Amino acid sequence: MSFKIAGNEMTSEEFAAARLMLDLSRNELALLLGLSSKQVHNIERGTQEAQKQTVLAVECLLRRAKLWNQFSDKTARIKACPEEFGFGAAWNDDEY
Repeated sequence: MSFKIAGNEMTSEEFAAARLMLDLSRNELALLLGLSSKQVHNIERGTQEAQKQTVLAVECLLRRAKLWNQFSDKTARIKACPEEFGFGAAWNDDEY
């Protein structure tokens, strides 16, 4: 599942990558976005679609943390080697 962000698409994997880059747990990101941790988990797994304002809020968090450029560069490589970016255990871990 993908979402439009800044004229580009943001996949559920990229949504998860953004959380990991921000060094936030699902609970912490949920609080910042006004969502439940279960909703964040579902968005990351692609079983729930993020609303446009949620995707834009994630972009805002990345920009405020000065991580947007790094995120943009990194997400281009995530699809090729997800394990390289920590999507092994973290992908199914409800706590992180």
